[in-house]
Amino acid sequence: VDRFLAPSRFMQDSVLHRFQPKQVELLYNGVDVSAITATDRDEGYVLYLGRLSEEKGVETLLRAHAAAQGAWPLVVAGTGPLAEDFKLKYGSVKFVGHLSGEALKQTITDAAVVVLPSECYDNCPMSVLEAMAYGKPVVGSRMGGIPELVVEGETGLLFDAGNATQLREHLDTLMAAPTLRKSMGQRARLRAETEFSLEKHNNGLMAIYESLVNAK
Repeated sequence: VDRFLAPSRFMQDSVLHRFQPKQVELLYNGVDVSAITATDRDEGYVLYLGRLSEEKGVETLLRAHAAAQGAWPLVVAGTGPLAEDFKLKYGSVKFVGHLSGEALKQTITDAAVVVLPSECYDNCPMSVLEAMAYGKPVVGSRMGGIPELVVEGETGLLFDAGNATQLREHLDTLMAAPTLRKSMGQRARLRAETEFSLEKHNNGLMAIYESLVNAK
């Protein structure tokens, strides 16, 4: 193999002990920002999108919401092995199941904040890039490649994985400050356009292919 592609610096650093540095190239995922319209819509709820399983850290978010005692509403979209347990245990959360198409677009558009509380090593999760493209601030765990996507204090906030208290404090802050959410969301959209567009990803991929072909 002439070249391996790593979608995060975290992954690149993790595998370099097995390969020569020139064999592993960093190439972030891309999101089609031209297909997503960012608006200032904000219906005042926190949104989680993804699998309802232990490694995704969803229960950390649910515990943070319970501790906030209704200070902000939480919408959870997705399915998984813990879905029924969560519904029984956390009755004040709105569980909407798996969403796609227009329902998914509208749910993200209306959200105030998107949370990615992963407790596993995500590399370059599309859910973060898509949230940024929609102009939403992201609160993510400080784990894997997530800190490479979320600029602390500018496009969102980071918390220590599994720390429900820290997550609740971050969400309390953002949900009490609509102007801050709006400015973070605008910067998130700009970052998606300039750093993580599908066009930039494709150009980077083609440049790698061409360099390999030319080297032959």
